[in-house]
Amino acid sequence: MNHAIIIHGWGADSSSNWFPWLKKELEKKDLKVDVPDFPNTQNPQLSEWFDYFEENVFIKNPADTVLIGHSLGVPFILRYLEKFGVAPSRGARSTSAATPVKTSYFIAGFHKPLGYSATESFVNKPFDWDKIKSACKKFTVINSDNDPYIPRTVGSYAITQTFPDFPSWAITVYAGLSIIDVIAVAMLWMWKKMGFYLVVGFAVLAAVLNIMIMGGAGIVSTVIGFVGVGILYWAMKPVWGQFK
Repeated sequence: MNHAIIIHGWGADSSSNWFPWLKKELEKKDLKVDVPDFPNTQNPQLSEWFDYFEENVFIKNPADTVLIGHSLGVPFILRYLEKFGVAPSRGARSTSAATPVKTSYFIAGFHKPLGYSATESFVNKPFDWDKIKSACKKFTVINSDNDPYIPRTVGSYAITQTFPDFPSWAITVYAGLSIIDVIAVAMLWMWKKMGFYLVVGFAVLAAVLNIMIMGGAGIVSTVIGFVGVGILYWAMKPVWGQFK
């Protein structure tokens, strides 16, 4: 059985953000899911989090384990992988830890200091990327390119630049949603659940309503919306089957 471990961030816990939803969805796919509540979350210390993790989370088989980190959870996972990774010997092309983790997801994370003392112990020294890579078979980085809390220069985007082997998606998050944006998200969900033809019918109806409501601007936003949902569908398609 695959085992997913969701690592929360600074000031969060297992009930925060999208963690309960993701836990439920993964359990539907017959995964064992842990969302540990780390101690002292307002003033986190890496050593305390390591101790808590080792005492409360049992990884039976790393090869079946999926690590999912959000915000401060990302550098925690990086340090965890670094701790159990193996550095390549001189002249060797690659090497691996004894049993690498199946995959890791880094969501809105960072790997350099943000200027807050509370996160300093996690990122106060450079990461050993060779060890990290040896300890996990696959990495996926998901980040926004205009995150108001984590600058691109220290966030997940920077991880992909420092370690370009990581696959990633850079997602722009806009302040407001138009009608067509909401439609696009609904279309993706319906496509997954109900099939192609129903989605096409819904999309045509939505486009007509959008043009009727917004006039000329509706035509432009409809075209942009359909292009956007096509790109989003193409980008996210590999992820849908990840936990099968």
